[in-house]
Amino acid sequence: MRFFAWQREPREGFENISFPVLTEDEAFLTLQYYIPFLEGAEETAKTLWRQAEGEPSLLLGLIRHMVTGEYLDFRNAEIFLEKNRDCFDFSLALSEIPISIRKAVEDVVILIRSMGGKAPSSFFHLLSSEEKEALTYLADKKAIYRNRLFFILRINRIPDSLLRNRPEKRANSTFYYKLEKLAFQETSYLESYVFYSLNIGLGEKAYKKVMDYYNRLSEKERSMNRVLFFRLFRAFDKNIGELKEGNYFALYFNLLKLDYNQVYDSTLLLERLKKNARTEKERQIVKALKLTLDEKTTLDDVKEMYPVLEEKKEKEKEAWALILRHVLLKLKFLGRYEEMEKLLKHYRKNIDALDDENRVMVMNEMFSCYMDKMDLEKMQETAHSMLETVERRSENAGLDVHFRSHNNLAIVLRRQGRLQEALEHYQKALDIARILENYRYEAIVATNIGVIHYYSGDFEACTASWTSAVKAAEKAKVYFSMVTNSINLSLVHKLLHQYDKALATFRKIELYLAEAPTLRENSKLHLLYADMFMELGDFQQAEAHLKEASHFYEERSALKVSYEYFDVKASLLYQREGKESRDLFIENLFSRFSSNEDKDYYGAILLTAALQELYAGHFREALNYVERIKDSSLDAMEPGGLQVIRAIRFLSGEKKEFDEKGLGKFTGYSRSMLLLHALIQKEKAHTPLHLEYCAQLLTIMSRWLSHIPYQYRDSFRMNNPEWRFHGALLRKFGYEIEEFDLEAFRRDYRRRAHRFMQKEKRKALKSYKLSPMEEGATLYRSILKNLLRITGMTRAAYYEYDMYEGWKQKVILDLGTGYHPPVPVFKEVINEVLFEESHRDVYFNRDPAKTGTSISAVMVIPVLDIEKLGHNKFRGNDKRQSSFHYFALRGCLYLDTNRVLLVPEVNVLEGLGPMRDYINAAGYYDYLKQTALFDKLTGLYKREHWLNLTKKLMEYALNNKQKVIIAMLDIDHFKNINDRYGHARGDAVLREISRKIKETVRASDIVGRYGGEEIVLAMMVPPKASHFGIIDRVRAEIQNSTLNKKFNLTASIGYTLFPREGELLDSLLVQADEALYFAKSSGRNVTIAYESMPVPVAGENKRKRNVIDDPVREREKLDALLGLEEKVDPFKPIKEVIADIYDILAALFKITRLGILMGGSGHYTLYEKKADALEVEKREIESEEEAGGGKLNSYVIHESYTISAFLAMEPDRYSLQKDARFFAMVGNIISEKVLLASFHMAQKE
Repeated sequence: MRFFAWQREPREGFENISFPVLTEDEAFLTLQYYIPFLEGAEETAKTLWRQAEGEPSLLLGLIRHMVTGEYLDFRNAEIFLEKNRDCFDFSLALSEIPISIRKAVEDVVILIRSMGGKAPSSFFHLLSSEEKEALTYLADKKAIYRNRLFFILRINRIPDSLLRNRPEKRANSTFYYKLEKLAFQETSYLESYVFYSLNIGLGEKAYKKVMDYYNRLSEKERSMNRVLFFRLFRAFDKNIGELKEGNYFALYFNLLKLDYNQVYDSTLLLERLKKNARTEKERQIVKALKLTLDEKTTLDDVKEMYPVLEEKKEKEKEAWALILRHVLLKLKFLGRYEEMEKLLKHYRKNIDALDDENRVMVMNEMFSCYMDKMDLEKMQETAHSMLETVERRSENAGLDVHFRSHNNLAIVLRRQGRLQEALEHYQKALDIARILENYRYEAIVATNIGVIHYYSGDFEACTASWTSAVKAAEKAKVYFSMVTNSINLSLVHKLLHQYDKALATFRKIELYLAEAPTLRENSKLHLLYADMFMELGDFQQAEAHLKEASHFYEERSALKVSYEYFDVKASLLYQREGKESRDLFIENLFSRFSSNEDKDYYGAILLTAALQELYAGHFREALNYVERIKDSSLDAMEPGGLQVIRAIRFLSGEKKEFDEKGLGKFTGYSRSMLLLHALIQKEKAHTPLHLEYCAQLLTIMSRWLSHIPYQYRDSFRMNNPEWRFHGALLRKFGYEIEEFDLEAFRRDYRRRAHRFMQKEKRKALKSYKLSPMEEGATLYRSILKNLLRITGMTRAAYYEYDMYEGWKQKVILDLGTGYHPPVPVFKEVINEVLFEESHRDVYFNRDPAKTGTSISAVMVIPVLDIEKLGHNKFRGNDKRQSSFHYFALRGCLYLDTNRVLLVPEVNVLEGLGPMRDYINAAGYYDYLKQTALFDKLTGLYKREHWLNLTKKLMEYALNNKQKVIIAMLDIDHFKNINDRYGHARGDAVLREISRKIKETVRASDIVGRYGGEEIVLAMMVPPKASHFGIIDRVRAEIQNSTLNKKFNLTASIGYTLFPREGELLDSLLVQADEALYFAKSSGRNVTIAYESMPVPVAGENKRKRNVIDDPVREREKLDALLGLEEKVDPFKPIKEVIADIYDILAALFKITRLGILMGGSGHYTLYEKKADALEVEKREIESEEEAGGGKLNSYVIHESYTISAFLAMEPDRYSLQKDARFFAMVGNIISEKVLLASFHMAQKE
């Protein structure tokens, strides 16, 4: 596609699309395609790629130039290149250019080069007629091409004589002012503007304008244009001699900040910063940067910055944040984690006062501290806090903080084993790294993504990720990452028997280590080579590489580090000297490494020895080695070790049973072949299953041989014990690996396989069961299980279709045997369902070209919404595709198989009609049930269904002499979350609270959403059980959850007991509600039983309460609440706030005294306003009793600090006892206002 696009101009009216240039590897493949058997093709390709700068059309032109220019020589079936200067010269000859426009061509080239190689296309009308003609000529000759904004020079097509000319300085030219105007309207023109300004002597002016423009941008805009501004600042730096003498501190500071890929030597930039530092602030910034950029700095240098931090904490927040970050980072390098935490605690208020960008960056340094300390709880808290801060102002936050937030959360999720969630955040971080062109970030994240794919068994995605990480590391010149990821890739290639690719990767690692040699990685490479050559049968080379590896591994003191080396050494001894030498070596090795930790790695070495004996046909000896493997060694073995031991026990005759169940995931083709070997031995010869296993083993071994380099095939066949062992078995049944043809095999045994599949299908159809009681994922899991048995497929999944989000996987069931690496579900065929006429047809395909690698058949069954489908009868004969179909389509069932012989044919669809009707009906019934009974947001029961279930529970409890807790839970201050974070975050919190409650209670307890943020619970308990402890556990779990740490979130609970407090559910709910209200009034985050409430509050009858239903009285209450909420300004001084509250309450209730008590643990502050006093008085007291009577509430801030309100009033129409609920609410509002006022007063101080 790139070759096609690069050589053509778009038709009129079409947009020009920019394609990426070719990579060095792609240039090599292109050269190999056009000139096969070229000697030294790799080096030639590099030269061509550099010459063409990766541009496809230029590369093709250079190759054509080589062929037509008689630079190639053919000798002995090889092609040799006669290299000389002309060979790679693809430029126009000066003599080719017409004399009439030659001067104009020179002027145009100089003009475009002076603008950095590209000139705005809008400049065309500013050119003279000769220059226009010259530009057109150069475009025709492919020396210039045009995109949406620019005319761009192809430098390699321009004659050298023209490139040597320097542009003339044209001050005050029309071009300059036009370009200056364009540059600050569209950033794409900035680069041309800067280059042109520098070339015509106006660089100083451009520098000031660009720097001023950059400073006005938001962090997000700066990071989105990081690559552009880094190039501009580099251009100013390169031409610093042509700028006027001045202060360029900002230039070098920004270069240091934007140089993600270490283009500059950081110490050099630091020196230039120091040289340009004029002010004290700039000198302090240089000192802070030096802490992390200069390894020689010590703790004393860090301590020198402490007075600076104190001095600047209130003055210059931007500089203060930068200094603090580098101090924290240096402390982390020094391992001074406690000191980091002390600084965080000391400057907490200052950090909170920073803008979001700087606050997140400080949190990032603390995250790395917690990561080093392996404090997962604090890591999680910090990562969530970072992401929430960034998302709250995502429109302005820089991409760098977005990257760190997603990457840190992904690290936490990965450590918690939540791999899929981690993968989502890693992918977001990777996208950001690529936008920033931060290759170091990209390499790190791609490495981690590869690790997740590896442990998930997705080797295709794993290989792609690690390849991407290597390429990014190459660009960033991070050799350690190049080597590490390449080693990982080679291990996967070996696992998949791709020995040719593994060897090619080894050669790349050699090149990387030549640039940055390290003993450990070099030894690891030699160990990999030794292992590979041993399997290829070249024992001489294996021994030579093992000797090189010994320099590192023989010196290690722990077997954990070197057991792989000794494993290969023992295997090579066996191949060259026999069993006795290997056994003696192993015994000496175990004597040398005898610690408990070392013993955990004995098993890996013993298992290799057992396999060697097995492959040699010494079954008794193999079993002896297996018997020596201790249980403690199993964890240190490679995945799949247990299954290998099972196979050895079976083949050795110790175990009589061996089947496909429990064979586990794919962990490498060597294990797959051994398991298939065992299954072939177990099955009766030439039965369908026996033939399937033989076909699988033949397929794997044929593919294995195809990946062995030609020069090693003879030694491989002769010396590889695995190959000989499995090959002997297949020859016993009449099969030759190198003559195996899968299609011919299928044709020969098609009838036998077909009869077997039909028989299994009839058996499955006869015995399958459908249960109407199952629901949700369980229902579809049951359906998929039945379908797998009926169709003979090995993997099935249920997908639901969403108009906006597309296909969402709900259930997956894999009965595959693990012989092959798992492949992703083939979603392309699922999408075909969307474009069918009626969605009634089942999709089935056996064509490998359409089903993808290692999948031999695919089936997709649409699941329809029968209610919406019923409306289709009114559509007449119009069968055109429309959005109606998407609404009628509920989802689909996907099935596939990786079997090679027992593959279903199209007639498998016969007889599925009734089952399809059941699937549609069952799915619709389940949907109705879920919609009718469950709250969509929280997943809890809806109110009506909760009431019905609770009544049945109460009836059951009454008959069995049990009690039932009826509880009502409310989330404290939930409105604050909605107001601060938005309703979307509020919904997410409500979902998380509901999930937490469901995790805490028993399966028999009934939890429902009563309304808003109120949740109701019904829990049956024995008569003598501690009902308070049972229900309070729910509140305690919420208090201890991460939600409380992130949002300061707690819950209050009120509850009552059936049948002790009442027998009607409605009255019990009223009691629970009153208890909940009292819990709220008592300071929140408490559990209150109805029976423990004060009598006046708990439902005193009307005769005792003497309350008059007076509308004027109720209006006064409402006015009081509204007045306190709306008229009292908490930003005033605290005494003024209390005076305002007193005035409002005195006007309505004729109060004579208002007291506010703050504190705890024997130290209280009392603010008091009396009717006869002009001002609010303040005094310190030691106990609550000294505050006097009339207490309204107790507002708990934390366990040793409360705020309470006290009131005295004339006993007219109101009573603090009779109106306790109302005045408790008043007390809470007063306490909140006073708390806010005291907080703002503390901040001002």
